[in-house]
Amino acid sequence: VEVTKNCEIVFHLAGVKGSPKMTQLQPASFFVPTITFNTNMMEASRRNNVKNFLYTSSIGVYSPANVFNEDDVWKTFPSPNDKFAGWAKRVCELQAEAYKIQYNLKNFSIVRPANVYGPGDNFDPNNAMVIPSLINRAISGENPLTVWGDGSAIRDFIYSEDVAKGMLKVVQKNYNKPVNLGSGKG
Repeated sequence: VEVTKNCEIVFHLAGVKGSPKMTQLQPASFFVPTITFNTNMMEASRRNNVKNFLYTSSIGVYSPANVFNEDDVWKTFPSPNDKFAGWAKRVCELQAEAYKIQYNLKNFSIVRPANVYGPGDNFDPNNAMVIPSLINRAISGENPLTVWGDGSAIRDFIYSEDVAKGMLKVVQKNYNKPVNLGSGKG
């Protein structure tokens, strides 16, 4: 509870980032910490009457689709590539909903960023996301450049600074419904 004492706003950004391959090989390493981080931070924020709490979820909560609509998330299941991480994020979103119902807390916001890139990206060749993986391969001289999948996947990428601006706007407006943060373009 001490971690949020005397805090006005909490931006809960903690999570376990990793490639789909890593989430399939080590699912508990994503599932358990995600739920544990969130349960503890949200409960501490509630007990300390934090004015605003922002939870960073993920587009991994969605089933594969051409367009992600916030209200569609509970109509399907996360993709098999995001099974454990996606369900963990959904459980955390349910915790925010439970707090709204039981404690009448309307100050809990949820954002679902698209594929974020920017400074500080993870370039680990075994556990990096799309953009840092491709950059790492290009810099290392891989020729031809290997791209995962069959080439049909379309991704929505968003720069980390734009995610931060979107998060600030959600908190400033005290918006308490889930919001997708992305460029809106494949």
